[in-house]
Amino acid sequence: MTTTFAELRQDLSTQILTIGGDWNASPVPYHLHGPGDVPDAVPASKAHLSFSIGFDSEAGEDRQRAALGALTLSGVSVRFFARYTPRDGLASEDAALDHERDLIAAAIATDGVQVLWESSSRDMTSSGEWFVHESRFQTYHRLPLT
Repeated sequence: MTTTFAELRQDLSTQILTIGGDWNASPVPYHLHGPGDVPDAVPASKAHLSFSIGFDSEAGEDRQRAALGALTLSGVSVRFFARYTPRDGLASEDAALDHERDLIAAAIATDGVQVLWESSSRDMTSSGEWFVHESRFQTYHRLPLT
């Protein structure tokens, strides 16, 4: 089965949305969705658990044929915001970490492509209102060449 880059992003997004709750796909591309402050295009009411997906890709170690597609290794990053509540600082941090775990579980359950969790990093926006979590994954898929 082959998967284009856009299909990969859409499939991961669909899978993350199955978590439910407040999870929502950011209306802005990955590079504009953090790591600084929440972008103006994301209203504060929708910023909590808004996520975006970005990735880099390289050719896998396999013969590339138009009919089969190119074996591709894509490094996928998923970035999301979680609200920080100063009066419940540690509780809001624990909640953000639980959301990160949910994201990882959903991403590796994506059908049609092998997704492996690689690492995560955590930060805060400069305003101090939001945690910014980023989880990185490796995916293996065939990129269609025709």
